[in-house]
Amino acid sequence: MLATSMASLWYLLEQGVLNINENKIMKKTIWLLLSSFGIMFAVLSWIQEGGLLPVNMGWGKGFLAVVCGAVLYILLPRKID
Repeated sequence: MLATSMASLWYLLEQGVLNINENKIMKKTIWLLLSSFGIMFAVLSWIQEGGLLPVNMGWGKGFLAVVCGAVLYILLPRKID
């Protein structure tokens, strides 16, 4: 579902439906959200390799990465200009 909504936003940006400033802001937002998720997934993988998280988490690690990535996005990059 998240991937579908991101793809829809990206499509609107590419088609020029949004104006230039909205386009830049939306691309930055999408980039920062995806980056936050990727960073947290990598950190959780590293913690899992260290033995602090169970190896057989399944989809739980992805869900935890989404939650932690959202927190990371709220705390850090959206405040950076």
